[in-house]
Amino acid sequence: MARRLPVPWFSGALIAASAARFLADISEGGGHPWQLYGPAVRAGEWWRLLSYAIEHGNLIHIVVNMSVVWTLGFGLEHFDAVGAWRTADEGAPIDASGQLADGSRIDGVVALREALVRRPELFVGTLTEKLLTYALGRTLTHHDRPVVRALVRDAAAHEYRFSSIVLGIVHSTPFQMRMTQ
Repeated sequence: MARRLPVPWFSGALIAASAARFLADISEGGGHPWQLYGPAVRAGEWWRLLSYAIEHGNLIHIVVNMSVVWTLGFGLEHFDAVGAWRTADEGAPIDASGQLADGSRIDGVVALREALVRRPELFVGTLTEKLLTYALGRTLTHHDRPVVRALVRDAAAHEYRFSSIVLGIVHSTPFQMRMTQ
C-alpha cells in the first residue's frame, strides 16, 4: 500500500517559513522593511522583488496561498530535497495523489502538469498578476483587473509565450502611466 506522508516535506517547509514570517510581521506591528516598495526597488534593492512573494498582508492572504501550496505539494512529493526522483520513503511507496480546487484529481507531477496545461489561462493569469505587481511596484487594485484579463487574452493569441506577457505589461497603460517616487 502506498504511503501518504502526513505533510509533503517541501510544502510543509514552505508553509512553516511563510507562517513564521507572517507571525514575525504581526509581532513587529506589520510593514516589514522587506516588503515590495517601488522606490526602493528602483534604487537597487532588487531582492525586494523576491521577498514580496513570501510577505503576506493578512491572515486570509496567507491561508489562501498556503492552501494552494499544500494541494500542489502532494503532486510533487516524488521529488526529494535535491530534486531527485524517488518512489518510496523509508521503504514505503509514496502516495502523490491529491485534489485541486476545481475537483480535478492529481496523482503525481504528470497529472499536475496536465491539470495546469488544461487551463493555462489560470496559471498565466496568476503569473501576469505577479509580474504586473512587480513592474508597477505596488499592489494591484480592482482597476487593474481588466488590464490583467486583456494581457492574458493577448498572451493566448501568442501561445502564452512569456515574452508576450512581458511586452504586454511594458505596453500597458498602468505601466506607461506609473509614477516614479
